[in-house]
Amino acid sequence: MIATLMTFVTFKNLIFFTGLVHFCQVPALMFAPKMLSWREDLAKLLPINRHIFLALGSSITYIILGTGIMVMATSSELAAGGRLAAGVDAFLAALWTYRLSLQIFIYPKIWPGGWLGRASYWILVAIFVYLASAYSVFFILAV
Repeated sequence: MIATLMTFVTFKNLIFFTGLVHFCQVPALMFAPKMLSWREDLAKLLPINRHIFLALGSSITYIILGTGIMVMATSSELAAGGRLAAGVDAFLAALWTYRLSLQIFIYPKIWPGGWLGRASYWILVAIFVYLASAYSVFFILAV
């Protein structure tokens, strides 16, 4: 059993799994508008500002899901290392480290309360810690 598990846990599969972790944020992306009362807040904005906000939100979702798909689809190439792998890993390590820092230093003061708010906060912290750490390690190994 352990030998079978160890043959499955390869560097390529670990990178693939890390790309899959990007999709763990989908529930937060789906529930954020209701949890954070976006409809009411967006209604107060000028139409241009509302559309800018929606475009930025869509772009963030596209980047999260797109990089997850890219990492999963190219896990063999990323595992092989090289300059491109190092660049992708460095970019994603910086992205997720930045997102983790926002979650830890900015959002605790303003994050929604209640059990769902606390649970979503800590689940996102765990996801961002994993992603920032994993891509940092991948970068070190790719150089």
